[in-house]
Amino acid sequence: MHVQISLRLVLTGVFALILSACTSAPRHIPAEVENRQVHGSTASQQAEDSGSAIDPGPNIRVEDLDLQRAREYQSQAQNSNQASQRIDATLSSAEYYIQAQDFNQAEQLINNINPQSLSQIESDRLAVIQAYIAYSRNAYKTTLDLLRPLWERVDEQPTQLSNEEEDTDNINQPAPLSVQQIDALLLASLTYQRANDYDSAI
Repeated sequence: MHVQISLRLVLTGVFALILSACTSAPRHIPAEVENRQVHGSTASQQAEDSGSAIDPGPNIRVEDLDLQRAREYQSQAQNSNQASQRIDATLSSAEYYIQAQDFNQAEQLINNINPQSLSQIESDRLAVIQAYIAYSRNAYKTTLDLLRPLWERVDEQPTQLSNEEEDTDNINQPAPLSVQQIDALLLASLTYQRANDYDSAI
């Protein structure tokens, strides 16, 4: 038997918690990219190897640490001679500036990126960064327009056949989502809530 598992159903439980907090008193929800290790870049590891790793100290704020990481990747991008490494470091820097809520600096960084030269993952990362910047300026239609291609691909992704040893019914499992697609779905939900469209947020 083959069962198509809907991502919409999987995410309903998560978004229901958000909606329950917002329906009684809607308010602005600050958006930031998921706090994670950024793709590929090695600036942090290089700093540790050289003995100059960031010491967060007892009183440093998360925003300050994100700013340090953003500047570290920005410096790596400026000093890189390889286009792929420069793009990766620039996107990483912009993502950390988003986490630090410095949207203007993130925008300045990505303005120099040529979208035509990007891979699919790099293009998705750029779109998510642009969407967070638009969201911070209450440009909700622009935010959703930027994110739509990412979440529309979710329904187009082929399912993966589960391991027969684990599931004798041979159920099809949804293909795993990328980090950028998860970001896109969560930010889209926040955007719909901010626009008071709670039905679309689920």
